[in-house]
Amino acid sequence: MSSKNTFFLLLSCACLIFQLKIAKGQTSQFNLTTNADGTLTISQYIGTNQIVSVPSSIGGLTVTAIGFGAFQGTPVASLALPSTIQSVGINAFGGSGLEYFEIPNDVRSIPPACFMGCSALTNVTIPNGVTNVGDSAFQGCNFQCLNLPDTVTSIGDHSFAGSGLTSINIPGTVTSIGDYAFAESELASITFGGSTALSEYCFEGCANLTSLNISSNLASFGDYAFESSGLTSVVIPSTFSGSLGAYTFADCGALTNVVIGSGVTDVGYATFAGSTSLENIYFEGNAVTYGPCDNEIGGGPNLVAYINAGTTGWGSTFASPCSRQIPIIVIGLTNAAPTIQSQPQDVVANANESSGFSVTVSGVPPFNYEWLFNQSNLLTANPGGLTAKTSSTVIIPQAAPDNIGEYSVIISNYYGSVTSSVAQLYLAPYIASPFSGAICIWGQTNMLGLKAWGSSDLSYQWYFNGVAMAGATGSNYLLSGIQFTNAGLYSVVVSSKYGSITNTPEQVVVNPANVSLGLFAGIIVQGTVGYNYNIQASTDLGDTNSWNTLTNLTLASPVEIWSDYSVDVHTGPQKFYRVLPGQ
Repeated sequence: MSSKNTFFLLLSCACLIFQLKIAKGQTSQFNLTTNADGTLTISQYIGTNQIVSVPSSIGGLTVTAIGFGAFQGTPVASLALPSTIQSVGINAFGGSGLEYFEIPNDVRSIPPACFMGCSALTNVTIPNGVTNVGDSAFQGCNFQCLNLPDTVTSIGDHSFAGSGLTSINIPGTVTSIGDYAFAESELASITFGGSTALSEYCFEGCANLTSLNISSNLASFGDYAFESSGLTSVVIPSTFSGSLGAYTFADCGALTNVVIGSGVTDVGYATFAGSTSLENIYFEGNAVTYGPCDNEIGGGPNLVAYINAGTTGWGSTFASPCSRQIPIIVIGLTNAAPTIQSQPQDVVANANESSGFSVTVSGVPPFNYEWLFNQSNLLTANPGGLTAKTSSTVIIPQAAPDNIGEYSVIISNYYGSVTSSVAQLYLAPYIASPFSGAICIWGQTNMLGLKAWGSSDLSYQWYFNGVAMAGATGSNYLLSGIQFTNAGLYSVVVSSKYGSITNTPEQVVVNPANVSLGLFAGIIVQGTVGYNYNIQASTDLGDTNSWNTLTNLTLASPVEIWSDYSVDVHTGPQKFYRVLPGQ
C-alpha cells in the first residue's frame, strides 16, 4: 500500500469515528427504539435538563414517535418536538414539569394520561387534525384556557378532570364527552357547538359553573352530568329532543330556575334531587314523563311548575303518583320576555355615601341585567368602583363627581329583552376643601376661599358673624385694606337645586403686624475718631479668598457698634468677621 493510499484510509477512519461521536452525543439523554420501518421512537428521557429539544433525526434515522411514559415524572419544563413526530404514547409526559407544550402538527390522537398530573402546565396548543382527546389526557393540569380544533370528535373519560380550565368551547364536531370528562374542574363557562352526547358525571362538581349555553342540537344528557355544580339557572332549548338523565342536576345548591323546552319528553329519575333552592320549573311543551312511581323529582320546598297555556296532558300537579305533588300554574310562555314593573328612579346622592339604582321585573327567570352608564356598559365604563352590575341593583359605594350621569338597564331572558327608562344620579353640594380660617395683617389683602362640587350650578353666600355679606356670592371672597373690624367668624352656604351644605364658621384674626424675634451679629469697633475701618465676613476660615467686604465704617466716636442684619443667626449660615484698616 502506497503512502498516498494509507493517508486516505486513515482519513476515512477518522471521519467514521467523528460521526459515531456525534451520534453518541445526540442520544446521550434518550433511550431509543428502532421501529420496523427504520424510524426511531424516544422510549425514555434519561437526562436532567429542564429545557430539552428532540432532534428530527439521530444517526441518520428519523425520529417519529414519543414512547409510553418517555418523559413521565421528569423535570423537563420546556420541550421542543420536531415536526417529524407523528404519534405520542400513553402517559408520555405524565407528572413532568412541563409548563408549555405545542403538540406537533402530524399527531392525530392525544393518548390516555398523556399530560396527567402536569400541575405546572399552563399553556397547550392542539393542532388541527387531532381527532381524539384520550382518557385522563389533561387530568390535573392547571391551564385555564384551551382551544379545541374543529377536527376533534371525542373527549375521553376524565380527560380534563380536576384541571384549572375555566372556559371551553366544545366544537360542533365533538359527538361524545366521556364520563367525568370535566369533573371537579374550575370551569365557569361552556359553549356547546353541535350534537354532543354528555356522559355520566361529565361536569360533576364544577362549582364555578353558574350558567349553560346549550346548543340547539345537543344529543343527550347523561346521568349526574351536572351534579353538585354551581348552576344558578338552566335553559334547555325547545330544539333539544330527548330526555334528561337521572340526577342530571342533583345537589346543585344554587339552582333556582329551570326552563325545559318543548322537545324534552322525560325529566329523568330524581333529576333535581338535593337542589333545595329550586323554586321554578317552566315547561314549554306538552306533559312529560318522569320515571317510576318512586321518582322524587327534587327541588326546594316551594317548587312550582309553570306550564305553557295551550299545551296538553298536564294534571293539576306535577310528579309521579307516589312522590311529592308539585303545584302547577298555567302561564303564557309564547311571549314571555321580561316586563319592567318598577323603573329605576332618579337619585340625589350625598358625596362619599352609598347610593344606587334598582329595577323590578316580571317574566320567566333567569334574568340577565346589563346596566348602562351614559349609554356605555358598566362592566367597561365602571365609574367609581360600582358593584353588583349584573343584578337587579347597581350599587355606588361612594358617590363622587365621576358618578354623575344617566343610568339604565337592559334586562333579558331566554325569550327576549327590554330596556328600562333612564334615571339620573345627581350629587348634592359637597365641600371638598373647606374654608378653615385665616390670620390677616392690618391694611393688607387676603383671599378667603373654599372648593365645592355637585350637580347643576352651585351658588355661594358668605356670612360674617352670622349676617349675610352683600356681594359675597362666589367660592372666594377678597378682603382688601383689612381693618380690625374685619376680624370675626366667617361661614359659607353652598347651594344648588339638589340641596345645600354649610361651611362651619371659622375665625379670621387681624394682627397689627407680623412680629418675630431676630438675633443678629453685632461688631463693637473701638478706635480713633475719624479713622476708616473695613469690616469683612467669611463663611469658611479655611479659604483665604472667601473674605468679603460688608462695609467701610468711619468712627464718629471712640466706640461704635455695627450690626449685620443680612443674616439671622437662628436660620442663616455661620459667619466669621474681621476688621481691617480702611482705604
